[in-house]
Amino acid sequence: SAEIREHRGIAYTVIPGATVAFFTAGLRRPTIFATEGAEEALSPAAFHAALLHEHAHARGNDTVWLALVAFLDASFGWLPWVRTACRTFRLSAERAADECALRKGASREGLFDAIVSAAAVGAPGAALSEAGVTERLQWLSEADAARRLGLTRPSTTLLGSTLLLPMSTHLLLWVGLICVV
Repeated sequence: SAEIREHRGIAYTVIPGATVAFFTAGLRRPTIFATEGAEEALSPAAFHAALLHEHAHARGNDTVWLALVAFLDASFGWLPWVRTACRTFRLSAERAADECALRKGASREGLFDAIVSAAAVGAPGAALSEAGVTERLQWLSEADAARRLGLTRPSTTLLGSTLLLPMSTHLLLWVGLICVV
């Protein structure tokens, strides 16, 4: 059964499971979830870093944006530039959450360990393990990474302008098919 706990001011819901997994879910009120295995297996620094990372997703409404990106990828992923744009957005959202976690006090080593532990499990949908693991770990391990933030969250305008035309066409086609039937 799920239990709500708090760690250094961040509320999260513990769910059963021996694996290390963290994720944020919910469109209106994003909630952070962590497995029992994550509490047991991770060092305090890694656990705290993972919670700060997920807290950044919750505060940034990333669940809404990532749901939209998942819809666009599922609908138009057959177009190479859409797939690339969706992957870039996912990686940007993860990097932005990593950067926020570091600014809020997470250690690079703790965040690195949390990502490696979650990625080792390969849990689909777990935010710490899903997007750009190699790129994120490389960025965290660079000595001068703090000065070079690099990839940041793409603007809504860029994402919207890149994907608006195919999404609009798909929606109009879908509405047209429903009206005909």
